[in-house]
Amino acid sequence: MISTYSSGKGIRLSNLNQTHLNICVIGCGAIGSLYGGMLSKAGATISIIKRDVLPGQNTSISVLTSWGDFTFKPAGFYSSLETAQSNNRFDLIIVSAKTLAETRLDRLVGNAKPQCPILLLQNGIHNEQVASKYCPSIRLMGGLAFVCVSRQADGRIYHQDYGRLKIGDYTGNNGPLMDQLQSMWHSVGVPISVTDNLNKARWEKLVWNAPFNPMSVLKGGQSTKEILENPESRQLVEAIMEEVVRLADADGVQLPQSIIQKNIENTLTMAPYKTSMLLDYEAGRPLELDAILGEALRIGEHLKIAVPKMKKLYESVRQIAPPNTL
Repeated sequence: MISTYSSGKGIRLSNLNQTHLNICVIGCGAIGSLYGGMLSKAGATISIIKRDVLPGQNTSISVLTSWGDFTFKPAGFYSSLETAQSNNRFDLIIVSAKTLAETRLDRLVGNAKPQCPILLLQNGIHNEQVASKYCPSIRLMGGLAFVCVSRQADGRIYHQDYGRLKIGDYTGNNGPLMDQLQSMWHSVGVPISVTDNLNKARWEKLVWNAPFNPMSVLKGGQSTKEILENPESRQLVEAIMEEVVRLADADGVQLPQSIIQKNIENTLTMAPYKTSMLLDYEAGRPLELDAILGEALRIGEHLKIAVPKMKKLYESVRQIAPPNTL
C-alpha cells in the first residue's frame, strides 16, 4: 500500500528541537526524488528545481522502496534557483543533478546568490574543492549515496537495493545542521552516517564507481552480476579498484586493501543492477564519465601516478558516449 505525504509548510531551523527544514532540491531524478522524498516524510518542506518544469506544475512523485512505498507532493516546482528563492527562504539546497559540465555549481546557482548551505549529493572526486573555486562564499557540504535506484519509464522512482548515505561538511567542521539532517533521515529509516573526512568518503565511493559504471556500458549492457561472473571482467574490476586505491593514497587518503574484496562481496550479494551510467547510455543522455574517471585521471597525472587500466577504460567509453558527456 502506498502512503501519501505532503511536504507541508516548513519553518526556519534555529535549533535541534525544531523538526522542519525548508529545502530546495536541484535535480528531480532518482537520487533527488528518493532522498528528498524521505526528508519530506521526516517533516521537511521540499521544493524541486528541474529544467523541463511546466507552468503551474504541481505533480506528485511516487517512490517504490523497501523502506515503504510512498508518494509525496513537493511544495513547488521551479525552473531556476533564482525563481525558487523569490518565493522561499531555504535552510538548505541539495544538488542531486548529474555531475556534468552543464551542472557545475556556478551555472546552477546563476544570479541567485543563496544565503544557505549547499549539499552536493553527487558522484565524483574533489566536487566541493572544484565548486569552492566558483562559489567561494557558499558553505559547502557533500554527500555520497551508496544505492541502487532508478527512475522508471512511467516516472516512478524504483529503489532496488542498499541506500546508505554518508554526508559531511567540506571543511570537516560538522555542526547542528548536519546533525539535524542525520536525525531526520534516520527517523524515516535511511541508513546514514556523518563523516569529518569527505574526501575519503568520495574516494571510497569511487572504488566501486570507477570500474562498474563504465564497464557496464562497454560490456553491452551487462549488470553488475554478469560483469563479476566473467573471470576476465572480474579481474579488470579488481585491477581498476587497485588503481583507485593507489590514487587515493597519493591524494592523502589511505584506503585498506580489504576495501577491494569487500566491494566485490557486497556487489555479489545485491540484486543484479544496471548502473546509472548504463541507464543514461541506453537513454542517450550524457554520461558522468568525467566525474567518475576524468577527474581521477587528472589527479593521477598531476601526482604522477600511472593508472593505465582506468585511462584505457575512459578512452574506450568516451568514443561511444553520447554528445555533451564531457
